[in-house]
Amino acid sequence: MYSRHQKNSNHQSTGSRDGQSQSPFQKQPRNRNGDSVKLVTNLREIIFKEGFKIFKYTVNVTYITMKDGGKTETFVEVSKSIRKDSQLEQDKIRSFKVVKEAFNLINQLREDRRPRFYDCQGCLYTFATFLKPSYSITLKDGISTSPVFLRASFQMTRSRESFEMTVEDIKNTVSKYPGNENKSLLYALKTIIEGMMNPDTAFLAPDGMLHLINGKTVGLGPMEFEEGILRSSAGIKTEVKALESTGTPKVFASHDLRNDLFHPEKAPLFDVLASFMGFRNDLEATSNLAKKISNAVSGLDFTLNYGDYPDLQEDEVIFKIDGFSKSANEIKQIVADKEMSLREVFKAKEQIELKYPDLMTVMAKRQDGAVFHFPVELVSLYPAQKMTPERMINGEQQDVDLYYGGKPHITKKYTDDMVKSMFLESAAPGISFRKQLELRGIVLKKPKIVFRNGSAQTFLQPVSLKKWTVVFVRKEEVEDLVEMLLEQWNQHGMEIAYPNVDWMGQDNNLEVVFHKAQKREKQLLLFVTHSRYALRKDIEWMEHKYRIPSLAIDFKIARKMVEDKAVKLDLADQVNKKTQGVNYAIYSDVFRNGNDLVISISFSEPSPKYAKYPFTVGFAANTSNHPLVFTSEFLYSNSDNMDSGAVLTEIFYKCLTGTRKNRGELPTRLIIYLDEVPEEEFWRIDHHYEPSCAEACSQMGAEYNPQTTMIVATQKHNERFYKIDDKGLIWNPEPGTIIDHTAVSPVFNEFYHIGPSTSYKSTVKPAKYTVVYASDPVDMEHLEQLTNDLCYWNQLKSELINVPAPLDMAQKEASKGIQFLIDNGGPIYMEDGEVDLAETNAKYGYGNMSEKL
Repeated sequence: MYSRHQKNSNHQSTGSRDGQSQSPFQKQPRNRNGDSVKLVTNLREIIFKEGFKIFKYTVNVTYITMKDGGKTETFVEVSKSIRKDSQLEQDKIRSFKVVKEAFNLINQLREDRRPRFYDCQGCLYTFATFLKPSYSITLKDGISTSPVFLRASFQMTRSRESFEMTVEDIKNTVSKYPGNENKSLLYALKTIIEGMMNPDTAFLAPDGMLHLINGKTVGLGPMEFEEGILRSSAGIKTEVKALESTGTPKVFASHDLRNDLFHPEKAPLFDVLASFMGFRNDLEATSNLAKKISNAVSGLDFTLNYGDYPDLQEDEVIFKIDGFSKSANEIKQIVADKEMSLREVFKAKEQIELKYPDLMTVMAKRQDGAVFHFPVELVSLYPAQKMTPERMINGEQQDVDLYYGGKPHITKKYTDDMVKSMFLESAAPGISFRKQLELRGIVLKKPKIVFRNGSAQTFLQPVSLKKWTVVFVRKEEVEDLVEMLLEQWNQHGMEIAYPNVDWMGQDNNLEVVFHKAQKREKQLLLFVTHSRYALRKDIEWMEHKYRIPSLAIDFKIARKMVEDKAVKLDLADQVNKKTQGVNYAIYSDVFRNGNDLVISISFSEPSPKYAKYPFTVGFAANTSNHPLVFTSEFLYSNSDNMDSGAVLTEIFYKCLTGTRKNRGELPTRLIIYLDEVPEEEFWRIDHHYEPSCAEACSQMGAEYNPQTTMIVATQKHNERFYKIDDKGLIWNPEPGTIIDHTAVSPVFNEFYHIGPSTSYKSTVKPAKYTVVYASDPVDMEHLEQLTNDLCYWNQLKSELINVPAPLDMAQKEASKGIQFLIDNGGPIYMEDGEVDLAETNAKYGYGNMSEKL
């Protein structure tokens, strides 16, 4: 196994494994092999006045508090906080308050009215130096309301680091050797631009995104949800980066419209719970409604709203909701050798008579495992908490996206209007912005879609479905559905036998249906069920558990299907794909070589709520005997295996052995798509991913050394592109549009690819692809066309999707793997509390199914 490299290693990612290659990372010329199209972006070049400089000062703010009844003092630096979430925000507020007060009290600083920009975490930027290189002061009054607070110390020292806006300074912000770039200048500029915020119109959210105080000023009023008292807010995400420009790298700012849901500000938790339909004042933690509420609020930060706690301001004690438990009447505690209920404890200690003693209490856990219970009526939510995906139990984000989503010209107008309203360019003299960058892209040609006998009605490789079952809920059968399906599927060339008809057991028990189907070796289970039963996730889990291909269609859609040809066609596509048929092939000029192995890898999104769960790694590859047939699966892994690359070696080894088994030979070229690797972690590809791939290749034989290209794919970027027609009107770019110059990295070969918009009313978001490792020179025209062609291989419709089909499959596997753990109560643990990866993979993953890939 390769040794683990350090992040500051000078190991070069641009060489082949057998030594230095011929500049595989040399920037390639732009692709001109397509129809040209005029585009406008949301990128604006930042212009600096001649001789413009930024000076950096290092700020240290330390809180000194008393401990052990005043016997000892503790020192906590809040200007470089190691805390997270709301507690980090507390430290930022503390740091800002001390800095502001220090500038008021130190004469030289108070009289200096020139702009200054503080990030609240130790870095302060100015456009001119202060009179002295350092300042310090100790503050006591007006800083903290905490009873243990003693004083705060402030020290500000000029850093050796200053920035001139030269070409060299800008070039140093990027590097073809991941980990060696200097991002300090870009961070300083981002801090300055955020500091140009107009406080009368905008506020800065904890994640650094600017939100309008009143979105109605630009026509973007809030959307509200009754359950959870949620409220949407339109915001702007700002990024600053160095881009290729017209040859000499330049610095650009981009502003992208975002929309978020916020939990209510300082709302009593009781009010939040009471907003859910069916809530009662004696709701028990074991009820279905309580479980729903727990899913909607678990992980949120809260504070105490009784006694002196509300007066502590940023010194409030913050807890995190871990779930709900018994009522205050039921929870017992020992106080002075006497057993008391929690209701009695609050009455005796706090003189509080609870209004709702029979209501479930909220639980919070301390890091040492200690559990606290609080009456819901005595706690309030911490401010400015965003709704996260795992808490969206009612599909709220989709509603918000539809509400704020608009045609391209509307989205662009909203974005431009918000930027004008939020930012004061006069706040940073010496900095200005050019108009939005305009450039030209090209539209790649669509690959040829090939069906059997040249007819889109006939699948290329239709399945033979001899043993399958249609499953209904009793008394909810759809008349003539089976006969209609037989007729439709036969038209596609499928050999279909008449199915068995089955019904779900009592309480819609799926286990019985799947167990029976497994014994009878069924090829497919087709469920027809009302969406109100919410069985889709359960069916997906049972499908995985019993390894029986399954599909679920809504009862209303099934009834509509009898008359709706489009719906029937969609289901036929899904069934043939699900049962290992091939609906169509793509004839691609760049992907006719059967010796190419395309591997896509995606990692599950980290979630604070499930932080102790293992990572899920989804992957897909064309390991079968047909080079355009992809299969997929997932693995569970821990952080150690991720960091060492062990799980990646396993994936690459599995893909290579599967290819050799099915094709009789090893691939000569590996094209590896990596999903959503952050730019600051590109060094991992050089230090972990490539060595893991090399290790797997070495296990195939000493002479085996395929060409290897690793591409990072992301849609989590800030860039937008709009098409401008001859009349100056704004549209979505055509699907298949490529942008590979000017707005891309100055050092990496990089391109944007435009996929489909979700509807004719929405604005498309491109995917960005960055070649981060290459063992040999890269043919970017080939790679761009390959990426475009693979976006057509989704087998459900012969139209392209947002990312290459194997990457889409890997993403779904990663999501599916983590969802299985959530739905089944988490992974399997060993006696020492560590996750048992082998058992977890055996039970919830694909286990030892070597035939899967």
